[in-house]
Amino acid sequence: TAALTNCVNAKKCTFVYQQCDARDYKSCESVAKYVASNYGDITILINAAAGNFLAPAHQLSSKGFKTVIDIDLNGSFNMSRACFKSMKASPSRCSIINISATLHLPATFWQVHASAAKAGIDSMTRSMALEYERASAERRGAGT
Repeated sequence: TAALTNCVNAKKCTFVYQQCDARDYKSCESVAKYVASNYGDITILINAAAGNFLAPAHQLSSKGFKTVIDIDLNGSFNMSRACFKSMKASPSRCSIINISATLHLPATFWQVHASAAKAGIDSMTRSMALEYERASAERRGAGT
């Protein structure tokens, strides 16, 4: 986004990371609270959690499918939801960047789980962009 580019070019950015399990909302909420309390309002969130492996659909277990959905789709939702309160409070324009992929657009062998997760992220991002007032959700495809 323009805000991130300007920040980097001006060399006035502070990048912070905290480890968490994106599948667990309370873990995401803890990270969001830590960042907001130590650094002020969250203005940029980049969701990039992903789990993937190759598996033909007929050999993919329900657990494997669910794991990828939980990490990719639910993780993006959890972090976005956890950070939104801080973003909404910010007087600045905020951005949520959800790293997605394009593998679900034409269909891809052995990727039914990842394709479903990325399609969900794309749809969720468009819906969030409509709903969030100051936090402009943006989707960025990280093509495969």
